[in-house]
Amino acid sequence: SRLCSRASDLGPMVPALVLTYGNQLHQVSAAGTGSLPVQVVRSLESCSSEAQKHFNLHPGTFDLVDRFGKIEYPEDLQRALQTAGSGECTIEVQEHLQFRKLRDLEEQNASQNSRMDSIEALLHKNKQTTDTNLKECENDLRNYIERVEQMIKVELIPTIAELCRDRTQIQKHLRKAQEQLRQLNVRELHEMQADFRKLQEEVRANMIRVDRIDTMWTADKARLEGDISRNQGDLRDLQQYVQGKMDVMVSADSDLAKHHQVLEQRVRLMGDDIKLVTEDQKQVTKQATASVDRVEEIHSWVDEVKEFNERLHVDAGHFRTRFQSLELAAMERWTGFFPGVLYFKHWHHTAKGPDVDHSRDLSVAVGRGSIAATGILSMSDEGLTVANGPCRRFGDEGRWASYFEFELDEMVHAPEGVGGLFAGFSIQSAEEIEAHPHHEFDGWLLGGKVKALICRAGLGGLDPPDLLDYTNLPATWAPGADATETAHESVKENVGLLRNSFPVQPKGVMREIDSSWKSEDLKVGDVVGMMLRFKAQGGAQLRVQVNRTIVSTHEFGDA
Repeated sequence: SRLCSRASDLGPMVPALVLTYGNQLHQVSAAGTGSLPVQVVRSLESCSSEAQKHFNLHPGTFDLVDRFGKIEYPEDLQRALQTAGSGECTIEVQEHLQFRKLRDLEEQNASQNSRMDSIEALLHKNKQTTDTNLKECENDLRNYIERVEQMIKVELIPTIAELCRDRTQIQKHLRKAQEQLRQLNVRELHEMQADFRKLQEEVRANMIRVDRIDTMWTADKARLEGDISRNQGDLRDLQQYVQGKMDVMVSADSDLAKHHQVLEQRVRLMGDDIKLVTEDQKQVTKQATASVDRVEEIHSWVDEVKEFNERLHVDAGHFRTRFQSLELAAMERWTGFFPGVLYFKHWHHTAKGPDVDHSRDLSVAVGRGSIAATGILSMSDEGLTVANGPCRRFGDEGRWASYFEFELDEMVHAPEGVGGLFAGFSIQSAEEIEAHPHHEFDGWLLGGKVKALICRAGLGGLDPPDLLDYTNLPATWAPGADATETAHESVKENVGLLRNSFPVQPKGVMREIDSSWKSEDLKVGDVVGMMLRFKAQGGAQLRVQVNRTIVSTHEFGDA
């Protein structure tokens, strides 16, 4: 008692509350005891406001999640704190998918804008550099040409003119020499010959000099032409590089526009989904209003069920062995009824989907498929299980109904809105459904996302039945061991109606219509009863009761 009183004085030990968002951490409150820490950590709104403030998030764009799931109420926050003990309670802030995508799109848009700016700056810089290089090359070429022209004017032309003058002088000297030959002796001739050789060597040297100058000019000209061609090639490469960069920019801009268009289409689809949900809610409200007007009919059905229970207790005395199941054998006696039909007592061991497991006594069936958790309906046998015989029939001539019950023993959590289980009736037996290649059948089901299903079996690659063969009936319509002559005679008329209602078709069909039973509201331990009654004027009525309370009645006008 002393330890308990001291613990009550100190108050409960509250762990430190830490919010995480990606790689960011934020401590909302520290660990401690007393009323102040408890008051701080119990406020779910304060946790949300702290997440908005420190992680820069908008209200309604994120959820608080711990290791056990989403935190929606203060009780969930208290559960997270209690499971954390005296240590540190970590709560993850998960932003909604559409807002994360918007944030990623903004970051991608910003990166694309910065990339465009850098590319434009680089293009501008390359353009300036190219213009500068071209101007420099042009100036260098112009200067070189001017230097060559200046060299030609200054060096070559005077040299050539000088050579011409020398040639003229030489010719003059030759003429003078010829005139003087007559006057000079041999010695003077030898002297003149020596002078002539000197002049000849000077002319040869001048010619070699002219040839060297011509060779230099040719080499310089070739080098200038090569430089010009290289500059032109560099200019073409630069033009191609700039054109490629422009194409990349145009492609990036088109990709960004497509991404933005896809995002707009997704937003429109979300708006359409919201409108559809609003219309469904209005329709459910109308059906609920209409169900109030049918209270008297519900009371009549309750009276009929009470009569059925009383008759069931009377019929139970005709059997030596008592079964725990309500379904025994048909004992009624009226025209067109088949007495002696054995009702089902458990599930069929092979007429089921690949994901369904049965208990040893075949009284419990468990489906563990993955498609059902998404709320998507398709022509699949996933989650299918069928009883091993017909359900209980009761009534009299011209007015009869079929009834069965099952209990929900296990449930698996699924996202809200995907719907619950489907339950109903088929006119084929378990053996016939198991023999069909696709496990198809003719029947009526209720459940799911407040829907009703009308199922029609196809041939599935099998041969079509003989329409005139009145003995080839579904097993649920077959006469029992104690059938009367009148019952056998009524088969022909009933078979004609059956063939008209269920014509042969090559492919199975599953048609979905709106209903009023929300099966995802069921809880473990609920007992669900299904009753099907065919009307004389056509159509059928399927009624659902949960724990002896009628919750839905659906009319099939074209049954």
